[in-house]
Amino acid sequence: MKITRTSCVTGEERSRHIPITQEQVDAIRHLTDPAQVDAIVPNLTRADQWFLVLGITDYEWDALGAPVDEEC
Repeated sequence: MKITRTSCVTGEERSRHIPITQEQVDAIRHLTDPAQVDAIVPNLTRADQWFLVLGITDYEWDALGAPVDEEC
C-alpha cells in the first residue's frame, strides 16, 4: 500500500510502498504510544515502522546520526 507521511524532522511530505493493510494503518493512527507500532506490524522493518509513525525516511535517520525523540 502506498503510504504518505509528513516528516516530523523536515516537514516534507513523502510516500513509500509498505506491505500493510488498511486495518493496520487505522490501528497505527490510534496509537497512544508510538513504541507500540511493533505489536501491530511486527513483520515490517524498523525503517518502515518509524516512517509510519513519524514520517522519517532512512536518509533523515542517517543525516541525524542519532535516534529521534518519539514525540517529534
